Amino acid sequence: MHRQLVRYHKLASYHAVEVVAVEPGGPAFAAEIREGDIIVGINDEEVSTMTDLQRYLTEKWEVGSKVRLTILRGTEKSVLEVSPVESSFAIGG
Repeated sequence: MHRQLVRYHKLASYHAVEVVAVEPGGPAFAAEIREGDIIVGINDEEVSTMTDLQRYLTEKWEVGSKVRLTILRGTEKSVLEVSPVESSFAIGG
């Protein structure tokens, strides 16, 4: 992330999570999260890596509750509410 953005928004880290895809009709899409957005926080906690984001969702998030994502879109900082859904997938062979 560019140094000027970090300073301007008084972010704690130069690292964040970039949104590379948004499923049409999914919770992120409904919350108006778009490709290219940069996630810097979740419920007032810093997000520097995808691991931070996953850890929050697996350890602190309660199914059915909303989360507040702090994002950067261009030079603007916004907070969006998202209603994540529990994912399930099968690993098989």
